[in-house]
Amino acid sequence: MSLTVFLAFLARFDTALALVTVGMMLLAGVMGPLWAMRVGEAPGRQLVETQAALRTAAVDGVQGMAEILAYGAAEAQAEQLRRLSLELTRDQDRMSRYTGISQGAVGLAANLALWMLLWLGIPLVSQGRIAPPELAMLALFTLASFEAVAPLPQAFQHLGGTLAAARRLFTIVDAPPAVREPEGPSPAVGRFDLQLVGVWFTYPGGGRPALDGIDLSLPQGRSLAVVGATGAGKSTLINLILRFWEPDRGEIRLGGHPLRAFRGEDLRRRIAVISQRTHLFNASIRENLLLANPSASQGALEQACAAAQIHDFIASLPEGYDTWVGETGVRLSGGQARRIAIARALLKDAPILLLDEPTEGVDAPNEQALMAGMDRLMRGRTVLLITHRRVGLDRMDEIIMLDRGRVIASGSYTDLLAGEHLPRLLRVMPPAD
Repeated sequence: MSLTVFLAFLARFDTALALVTVGMMLLAGVMGPLWAMRVGEAPGRQLVETQAALRTAAVDGVQGMAEILAYGAAEAQAEQLRRLSLELTRDQDRMSRYTGISQGAVGLAANLALWMLLWLGIPLVSQGRIAPPELAMLALFTLASFEAVAPLPQAFQHLGGTLAAARRLFTIVDAPPAVREPEGPSPAVGRFDLQLVGVWFTYPGGGRPALDGIDLSLPQGRSLAVVGATGAGKSTLINLILRFWEPDRGEIRLGGHPLRAFRGEDLRRRIAVISQRTHLFNASIRENLLLANPSASQGALEQACAAAQIHDFIASLPEGYDTWVGETGVRLSGGQARRIAIARALLKDAPILLLDEPTEGVDAPNEQALMAGMDRLMRGRTVLLITHRRVGLDRMDEIIMLDRGRVIASGSYTDLLAGEHLPRLLRVMPPAD
């Protein structure tokens, strides 16, 4: 029986019965939710913010555990987590008290409605206007009718937290994308030449351009090294070529087509990247390699790892390619992680290769071995190498030097060593030994 039908049924016997029930239901279904919304708005919003802060602190603590332990900051991190946990407990306790009060108020209103119905209904039974079984039925229906409004106070109490969480989500969803995807399909590419024409780019909030009118041409199958001091704009080139950002001015072209005509997924399918911060997932070596080519066979994995000079090490492990590498590859050395990244890039077999400081943080002997392992990877591909180091520059077809986002010198390795820029080259890049 619906609530409307039930109230109409009550009115047939006595208007007072219907008015009493309606009054109690208004108290429980209107006044209760309004009160709960008012007192629960601020605590609900605070609860959402505290939960977000606690999650952030917990994730940061796990991801940065090595640095936390190295700098003796474990106790401070634990104290922050304890403080946020106590704040969350207090917020939850406050909300629980309001929940108890609102639910108690609904129960009180339901029982008052029941007792008032009986107080008004028993005389009607004595007068013969209501049969005894009908009074019992009306009493049960009165209690049941409050089930329709019982959830409302709690729902309105959490409305403030729900709106706060929604605002956080919509702030992300409604933010304009850094790169807009083209409406049509990506153009077909016959060649894999890269060309930058008058490219300017400034990071949001940046004081000066990261790239200041860059022009460069990288034909298919050729290699180009970009060197320069930290902040010269080298890694910005990688971000723009991968379409993580759009140039403020100028144009980047791939195979003669503007880069903005490519969908991000289609573009990055043609590019393999080895970055200075090699990321290995908390999974096996095999699973980390298969990210580049999920259908690769065991033979293909071994061939790629052999070319990257890491197969012998993997084969010596008790579990071989099924060895778990740990969070961010913590069970491997930096050189081993880089070699796995090289093998992963080999498995992708993309025509364009971007190397962003591939030997950063690696000692000289391992650095030489890494660059030797990348020789096969670079063969026949369009290669852009970002580096601070001398190692491997003699393998490059051309070298350009950046300073404050501008090209200040270009030429072959031999030309730069013989020319006036040699002192600059030595100052920017530390020696390999």
